[in-house]
Amino acid sequence: MEKSAARKFRKQFIGLLILISAVGTAYAQWSYEAIRNLHFHQKNGYIYSLTNEEFYVDIENVSPNDVSVYLNSIPEQVELVSVKKETYIPPLESISSSYGTHIVVTVRFLKSGNYKLFSCDLQIKDNFFKIPFEPVHVYENVQLLKPSLSVLFVNKAYNGAEAKEMSVPVGTHIQYTVQVQFASAIQGVSWTIPENSLFEQVSEYEVPKITATEQQFEVFSRLRPVATFDWCPLSEGFQKLPEINIIATALNGSTCSLEFPVRTVHVTKAARNLSTAPLSATSDFAESYEAPDSDMTLNENEELSDDAIAEYCILLKKERHSIPHASHAYISRISFEKKHGLPSVGALASKPLLSVFICLVVLTFVLSTVCFGRRKYMFFLLFMGLFCFFTGVSIFYGLRVNRQHAVVSGGMLMSIPEKDNSTGMAIQKGSLIRIKKHSGNWLYVVSHDTYGWMQKEDVIFIE
Repeated sequence: MEKSAARKFRKQFIGLLILISAVGTAYAQWSYEAIRNLHFHQKNGYIYSLTNEEFYVDIENVSPNDVSVYLNSIPEQVELVSVKKETYIPPLESISSSYGTHIVVTVRFLKSGNYKLFSCDLQIKDNFFKIPFEPVHVYENVQLLKPSLSVLFVNKAYNGAEAKEMSVPVGTHIQYTVQVQFASAIQGVSWTIPENSLFEQVSEYEVPKITATEQQFEVFSRLRPVATFDWCPLSEGFQKLPEINIIATALNGSTCSLEFPVRTVHVTKAARNLSTAPLSATSDFAESYEAPDSDMTLNENEELSDDAIAEYCILLKKERHSIPHASHAYISRISFEKKHGLPSVGALASKPLLSVFICLVVLTFVLSTVCFGRRKYMFFLLFMGLFCFFTGVSIFYGLRVNRQHAVVSGGMLMSIPEKDNSTGMAIQKGSLIRIKKHSGNWLYVVSHDTYGWMQKEDVIFIE
C-alpha cells in the first residue's frame, strides 16, 4: 500500500515538473517574440542638430546582466556619444510590475535633415536580436540661427529671385511687407525717408514674443510680418528700395541688427495715362489697380463760371443733407449737369437716410428685447432678424456716406504730386471727384475711373 502511494506521488511530481517546464518554455518564447517587436523611441518630441539626443528601449523580464548591446555602425553626419543599460523599473501607473532592462543610446546629429539610424545588435544570453530605430527628422539648432529679414511685395510680379531688379514708372506706388524669421522678439523698427519720393508706413503688425514653451522649430522658423510700407519714387534713375532697420532678439538672448535685403529699382519716365502699379486691396490706393481706358476723354464743353460752380456745390450739399425722393435736390442736380454738359455720377449718399437706418436699428433692438422679456419668441425672432438686416445696411451705407467728394474749380490732374510735373492732364471745371487720400497740400482723387493728384486749392469740398 505504501509502495503504491509512493509510486503515485512520484508520477504526480514528475507531471508537475513537466507542466512547470512547459509553462516556462512558453513564457520564454512569448518574451523573445515581444523582444523582436521592440524598437528604439526618441526621448524628445523635437530633435535639433549639434545637441545630444537620446533614444531608448525597455525590455521587461530581462536582467541587465544578461544583456549586451552593440552599435556597430552609424550613418554619416551622426556621432555616437554613449550606450548605457540600467535596470528598468516600471512606473506606478503601469499595469505590468515586471522589472527589466532600460537601454539608452545617445547620439549627436551634425546637420539638419532626415535620418534612419542603423539597427542596434542586442544579445540576451545566447539569443541575438536587431532592434531598429524610428526614422527621425533633425531640425536646425535654433540657438545658433541668426534672425533674418525678407520682403514680400503686394504686387506678386516683384517677388522671387528673378525680380532682383524692378522697373517701374515715376509715381508708381510700391507696397511691401517686411517679414522676420528666427527672431524671438522685435525690439525696434526704424527707417530713413528717401529723397525725391513719398514714403509712409501703411500698417504695423504685432509680433508676439516667443516663450520658452513655444520654442519649437515650426513656430520659430515661421515668417512673421512686422510692417507694411508704401514707397512712391518721384525721380528717374536706379534707386534702392528704402531700407527698414530692425533690431531683434535671437532665441539665445543676443541682440542683433537685421540686414535688409538689397533690391534695385529702375525708375523710368512716367506714362501719360496715369497708370499706377497694383496695390493692396486694403490700401488707400487700392482702386488704382487698372489704368484708365486709352479712349476715355474729358468733356470739352465751355468751362463753368465760378457762380455756376458755386450753384452746383449748393445742389450737391442739399442732396447730401436730404432724403432721396423726398426732395427735389437730386432732380435739380441732374438737370444742372445735363444743362452744362457735366458727367453724372449717380445719387450721392444721404446723411439723413443714414440717420433713419440707425433709428431703425435702435428701434428693432428695443422691440426684440421687449418681446424676449415678454416671451413673445416669434416676434423676438422677427425683430431680431430686422435688427441684423438694418445693422448691415447701416454699416454699408455709412461707408458710402463717409466718402469725401469735391468739385473741381481749376488745376490739372497730375500723375505725381509735383507742380512742375509735365505728365498732368486737364480735367473739366465742375467735375465731381472722390477723394481717396490726403498728403500735405495734395489730394489723391478719382474722377470717372481716372486716378491722379490734385492740389487742395483747386477743389471745393462737399460737406
